[in-house]
Amino acid sequence: PPPRRLPPPRPSPSRGAPATSNGKRKDSFFFFSSPSFPSTTTRRDRIHLAATIHCAATLVLALFFAHVEIATRLLAHSSLPFLWVLGDALFSDNPRHRRCARTYVLLYNVLGAAAHANFLPWT
Repeated sequence: PPPRRLPPPRPSPSRGAPATSNGKRKDSFFFFSSPSFPSTTTRRDRIHLAATIHCAATLVLALFFAHVEIATRLLAHSSLPFLWVLGDALFSDNPRHRRCARTYVLLYNVLGAAAHANFLPWT
């Protein structure tokens, strides 16, 4: 008797739909696999885009609904693009960028410790 064939696997909800013959997914997830989103983008580009959209949404939320102390916490500590730019400047080949980034980190830590010790709001 011929070997028994198994049915094709069903797509897993966590992994999305299987790819078609041209390498694109059959369904689209938000805008990441839509025709307007270039298929040459990498996973890293998609993460950068998602983090930038998150930062923009947080900025809008902070501008219209948050107290200034909460806004600075939201924007400076939960914003990946801000941290990426700071990290890039810290390890830059340009000495001016490195100096500016190191000065920012030093002032932030010194002023933050002084403000916290004096019960002033600091994030």
